[in-house]
Amino acid sequence: MNMKIRYAARLKVIILALSLLLLVAIWVSLPSLTKNKNTAQIEVKSPVHFSSYPYFSYLPNIVLITIDTLRADHLGSYGYPRSTTPELDHLARQSVQFTRIISQAPWTLPSIISTFTGFTPLVHDVLQETSKVPDSLETLPELLQKNNYFTSGVINHLYLSRKYNFQHGFDFFDDSLLGHENAVSAPAVADMTIQWLQNNEEKPFFLFTHFFDPHSNYVPPRIYKKMFFGPQEATTRGNPQDCPREKIPELLDLYDGEVRHTDKQVGRIIFFLKQHNQWRDLMLICNADHGEEFGDDGSTGHLFLRHEILNVP
Repeated sequence: MNMKIRYAARLKVIILALSLLLLVAIWVSLPSLTKNKNTAQIEVKSPVHFSSYPYFSYLPNIVLITIDTLRADHLGSYGYPRSTTPELDHLARQSVQFTRIISQAPWTLPSIISTFTGFTPLVHDVLQETSKVPDSLETLPELLQKNNYFTSGVINHLYLSRKYNFQHGFDFFDDSLLGHENAVSAPAVADMTIQWLQNNEEKPFFLFTHFFDPHSNYVPPRIYKKMFFGPQEATTRGNPQDCPREKIPELLDLYDGEVRHTDKQVGRIIFFLKQHNQWRDLMLICNADHGEEFGDDGSTGHLFLRHEILNVP
């Protein structure tokens, strides 16, 4: 049985995940899609060309920064009392901040594919650790590519790597930072992003940068660990999956240290964009793929469909 899905509904979901980027795209009246449940293939009946619509008098450069495992209520701009995100808070004061964004899944792969397609996980069907992004599934980079964007990705997560066929639609795709997930990797991600911005001469461009920090294990640099945890040594390994309940406050302190450290690296990218004349014609979106639980409902990590895990910035 065929199920018809209109692009307008598709973009409605993307707006929740990509905020300002898709506020532009929502104006477009888009053609319909057909999904065949038997083959799990999604066919685009006609292409989308931004130049056909008067709203797109120019194409802004687009930078999408996704921070892994960042729950919304641990940002100052969402009311968190600790100073975990001064850079993102400053950006929020200059921007449009959505107060209620719901991730479509509690882990990275299906969540990001929903962000990049506008489809819920039950539609795009990328649901298992063995799943790969099907070639027939048109993603946001492919759509932008068809509209004269140069598309680039700086990736620091196995689920978003070539192994999962995530490179489709990217003109430049670097997942060389894989293997550093359990180390402090945010500075290297920021370095690679800034290096690409320095060398890039293509316009308009779309740049997707993914920060794996603050995913567990939580191992913030000492300066950020001391901000919330203190000078003593941690007695937990920073892994929510094997943390005794009495150690959860310690775990949360380490998590906040990683959030603060990652926020600093995002700030470096923002500073570079402002200092190198790339801020004016730029659409910058910051979001997260899912959050994290610290005993809020009796468990830790991100295994369940709960508010702390699905409510993201």
